[in-house]
Amino acid sequence: MFNPTSHATVRSVSDLRRRPAAFMLAAAAAALALSPAALALDWEIERVDGAINWIGSSVSIAVSEDGTPHIANGMDASQIMRYAVKQDDAWLIEAADVYPSGLCASIGLDPAGNPCLAYHKSTYLIFAQRVGETWSHETVDLMHFDSGTAVCISSEGVPHIAYCKRGDPWSLKHASKPADDWVVETVDATPAAGNDVNMVLDDAGYPHISHWGAPNYGAGPFHTRYSRWDGSTWYTDIIDDTVENLNVFQTGIALDADGNPHIAYFTHEWGGSDINYAVWDTDHWDITNIDRTDDSSAACDLILDRTDLPHVVYGTGYVQNGGSSELRYAYMDDQGAWVVEVIDADGDAGELNSLAIDPQGYLQVAYFRGPGSGQNGEIRYARSTTPVGGCVGDLDGDGDTDHADLGILLADWGCVVDCVGDLDGDDDTDHADLGILLADWGCGT
Repeated sequence: MFNPTSHATVRSVSDLRRRPAAFMLAAAAAALALSPAALALDWEIERVDGAINWIGSSVSIAVSEDGTPHIANGMDASQIMRYAVKQDDAWLIEAADVYPSGLCASIGLDPAGNPCLAYHKSTYLIFAQRVGETWSHETVDLMHFDSGTAVCISSEGVPHIAYCKRGDPWSLKHASKPADDWVVETVDATPAAGNDVNMVLDDAGYPHISHWGAPNYGAGPFHTRYSRWDGSTWYTDIIDDTVENLNVFQTGIALDADGNPHIAYFTHEWGGSDINYAVWDTDHWDITNIDRTDDSSAACDLILDRTDLPHVVYGTGYVQNGGSSELRYAYMDDQGAWVVEVIDADGDAGELNSLAIDPQGYLQVAYFRGPGSGQNGEIRYARSTTPVGGCVGDLDGDGDTDHADLGILLADWGCVVDCVGDLDGDDDTDHADLGILLADWGCGT
């Protein structure tokens, strides 16, 4: 557990389980030996929404169980919350709210696959949900301008929103709606806490949040922070107290199979910016550098594949600072070193970005591409052409899906607890899992 005397800790965080680092490196090497992520990824890139000429603070993606991407952005010139979904190889785009709405947009999907949005409208935090053809809207709380939101929906359908509330001081808040009313609570009262916010829920439905705070507001120091709820208490810890300046947009957070946090974040100092990766290792944050970029920083996001290996996307610059940007992707190789690739270098790509992984292991990215070459800005979408994390149906671990895996699945048929062949995560093995295995048939290294 955290030892509050060993490093700068705001409040001690307890009961975080972490596999030994040597075990994780061995697992990484074994998994990457089977994973297409050990090779360079190709990406299919397409335009989602155009005529974007005003930067908001985020673009956000969520992926449904069938792999369908859903994208939210509030960057339209008319300042209207926009929602896009891909159906039959075409993007269907609609207004989810009226003017002025959409700043700080984030998206999640409820258990039925309905899109749920959190965003800034005037001075308020709004939660919107689309059921059928109709959007409903609820005012949740006041919100600090341009600080970001993160929305997650639990397996029971309970919405959770992390955000920075305006006031003195600004503070990180968490809102949830377990019944008829929204419950709002302070997570971290450190001034400016809640900026660059991102959030995931663990298996118990408890939120884990990455963000930053600055005890002296704009004077710093700015520190990336991690906050979590254990069912009765909020705990917050400083991840890296050696750097005093941070990125201007989103952090990335994910939980591994043991419930331990992995966080991606930018640090920014004169002369350059660094994209870093932190993971909790028994009693401390294990921090590694992924890449160094130009004298500006942008958004980043992080996910873990089914083997708990990290994948990170980030921009290399911030167009409003006068620079250009590439959208980059990084993964860890079998030696534990980061490998960096470029997804999109057209104009000013990737200052704002959001990363997801579909049930088949394909990475999906939504991002902003600015008007670096004289065109209007646009929202773009990229999808990896090969999956990461090995084959979904590789039940015997030999790097492919074949009759041996089919035999394991059939032997597991009807299992309803801890099923080996539960490929769709619904706690049983049935025809849906068989369909996934057959769709993955012939998958190899």
